[in-house]
Amino acid sequence: MFWNILDRPQKKLLATLAANMPVPASYLAGGTALALILGHRKSVDFDWFTPKTFEPDALLRDLSVLGKVEVAETGRGTFHGFIDGIRVTWLWYPNPLLRPLINVEDVAGLKLASLTDIAVMKWAAISQRGARKDFIDLYCICRHGCNLEDLLALLPEKYPAADINYYHMIKSLSYFDDAEREAMPLMTGKIEWPAVKKYFLGIQKELLKIITA
Repeated sequence: MFWNILDRPQKKLLATLAANMPVPASYLAGGTALALILGHRKSVDFDWFTPKTFEPDALLRDLSVLGKVEVAETGRGTFHGFIDGIRVTWLWYPNPLLRPLINVEDVAGLKLASLTDIAVMKWAAISQRGARKDFIDLYCICRHGCNLEDLLALLPEKYPAADINYYHMIKSLSYFDDAEREAMPLMTGKIEWPAVKKYFLGIQKELLKIITA
């Protein structure tokens, strides 16, 4: 794990949450989980997902004993807030895991989503709104060996209740308008935004050939 992507307060909070998880079966996914695995960029928030339903008010009470809690937004199966200034999210997420969770030996109780699961979730996020960090994360996952053609085939397994629009999913790989207005994340290595766009434009053509063949 690339612990250098977190600062000391983040490391402390992560260990505390993992050891005293207020929502059963929670696992870390999103940008921070990916950055811990790949070490490609800094990430500042903890996105927890759980197949178990939970009450935001009960979660707030449990979190309040861990530090100063500020609530940004709550809803059914949703909690967005801050603990001592560090952004945290819990989401009820009933979609199945494609691969087993990663048990992190360095931190008791910490479980991460697999690269495959994070990749599919990142692609789904891009299809809704193409944030620059999501494009970069998916690009880095692909450079690490994930294949978008394989991920495309996994969409029905990850989202069994969804009517998958494969054409939209593929076309979203070039929806750069929102991303163009955003700054680059704080990377740990050299990654150029034009190279990221070029990669997705190229792979998009190949994927469109597959679904129209």
